[in-house]
Amino acid sequence: RFLPNLFSLRALSTAGIDTGDLRAELDRQVLIGVQTLVSRQNPDGGWGFWPQQQSSPFITAYVVWGLWNAQQMDYTVDTNALTRATDYLNTQFEAPDAVSTETGDDWRLNEMAFVHYVLAQMGQGDPGRMSTLYDVRERLEPYGRAFLAMALHEVNPDDERVQTLAGDLLGEAVLTAAGAFWQDRTLDLPLMSSDVRTTAIVLDALIHITP
Repeated sequence: RFLPNLFSLRALSTAGIDTGDLRAELDRQVLIGVQTLVSRQNPDGGWGFWPQQQSSPFITAYVVWGLWNAQQMDYTVDTNALTRATDYLNTQFEAPDAVSTETGDDWRLNEMAFVHYVLAQMGQGDPGRMSTLYDVRERLEPYGRAFLAMALHEVNPDDERVQTLAGDLLGEAVLTAAGAFWQDRTLDLPLMSSDVRTTAIVLDALIHITP
């Protein structure tokens, strides 16, 4: 609930909405969330799905994304905790061509795309690693390609590959009488994916890349 509270606060602030007691309660919950998350960091710098569980690159990137955004919103976040977490994430990358399709492990490529996105947002994007992931982009789900596009765009807005990914995503929109959405080939259960979430992530990418 930490990240929804944080982004709700940001949205209300951006919209200039005076929420009174709601804003104060969200602010209190965010402060509690920061303290709780930092206290649950594993010795290796990561976080698991539950306290004291084995660290997960996806969950760690999700937590880091939240803590870094909180820091950008002037909340006090332990810088050492963020450093340890990014160090952990940088040890979790592997060559995309070593990830087996036959064993159903393509979800790990989507996970790497999300990690790239988070690190790029923090100014720590690795162009070389992103290039190897771009080379196997056809194995990524739409949300994975959206994260990769935003990561590449963060590092270099003029990168032609960003427009290639955006164009591919636009071409994959499922159009209905009620609107448009994006659909994954398979649901990545370890990454908690859904078509609603994928549509939101792709929309976020397109707003940033081709406003």
